[in-house]
Amino acid sequence: MSRLIPGALASTCVAGTASLLAGTIPPVPLAVMIGAACKSLLSPFSFTKSLDPGLKFCSSTVLRSGVVCAGAKLSLLDLFSYGSLCLGPVLITVSSGMILIPMLARRMKLSSDLGTLIASGSSICGVTAIGATASVIKSDQEHVSVAVANVVAFGLTGMLVYPYLAHWMFAGDSNLSGMFLGLAIHDTSQVMGAAMTYKQVFADEAALKIAVVTKLTRNSLLALIIPILSILSSIEKRSQSHISFSEIRKHVPSFVLAFIFISLLRSVGDSSLESFGAAFGMISPPDWKAGVHLVSGIVSSSLLTVAMAGVGLGTDLRSLSSIGIKPFILGISGAFLVAGIGAASIGACDAVWRLTHN
Repeated sequence: MSRLIPGALASTCVAGTASLLAGTIPPVPLAVMIGAACKSLLSPFSFTKSLDPGLKFCSSTVLRSGVVCAGAKLSLLDLFSYGSLCLGPVLITVSSGMILIPMLARRMKLSSDLGTLIASGSSICGVTAIGATASVIKSDQEHVSVAVANVVAFGLTGMLVYPYLAHWMFAGDSNLSGMFLGLAIHDTSQVMGAAMTYKQVFADEAALKIAVVTKLTRNSLLALIIPILSILSSIEKRSQSHISFSEIRKHVPSFVLAFIFISLLRSVGDSSLESFGAAFGMISPPDWKAGVHLVSGIVSSSLLTVAMAGVGLGTDLRSLSSIGIKPFILGISGAFLVAGIGAASIGACDAVWRLTHN
């Protein structure tokens, strides 16, 4: 246990620094950048070897714990109330991104793991999805860092540009504009930033709510896609064409089950709050909301920041120099692909809805 302390402490210090410096760039991806910079500066010193066990612990166990806590962000009540509006576009966009981006990576002769990481980050939920995916496909930390860099660069660009683009493309329609923001932007924090910009610039509260629900609907697909990726990774690495049902059960990671359990717990608590005026009949509304915010916001964000700091500290920037510009071409292509398919699917579903309701 004591051998974990140096690396865990280093990751915590980097995470704390990232939290203090965070602004336009959220603390989670910033922790990767700071950690990688520290690794490059300190790599000549032999003492850095003592950090490895703790860094591995942070980039695996701590990361999975952060993903589990993020399950508290998802309430089925919200998804049932508003999710039916965006379910079609979400399924179309996420499935298309998860299929087409890895195909494009293969055409560009890039690592299949890197293509999968960029696909999950662009299509599902940014850094959280990258971390969860990396833990089941056993990806190199260098690939994780490159995928995170893509999410930061192109998600941030989308956060700044897409509120105005959405308002123009969908003629100010709150539902459609909000759905586009929730579909086209990578990370949850970036979606929130874009939705807040839309709300402030166009005085539209409804678009903010729809954007958040659309993003949470995307996030919920993590529980389905991670086991699928685990199974596919096993088939590929073992050169098998099939896998038995008993093996499929082994490929449903325990942290995904815990993620689902926490989400269900949040949903039952919200439902009982509406029905009885108290979560589970005994927790007052202010206490329940404070607890949800603590777990889904503060605890989840802190754990993910420490985990990503561990990933950064395990990544030497000099090792990335050989990767070249291709991964970033893939990243921006993936970002445009997800945004384009998202916009097209929103328009198609809206047209179908209007035809069936007229």
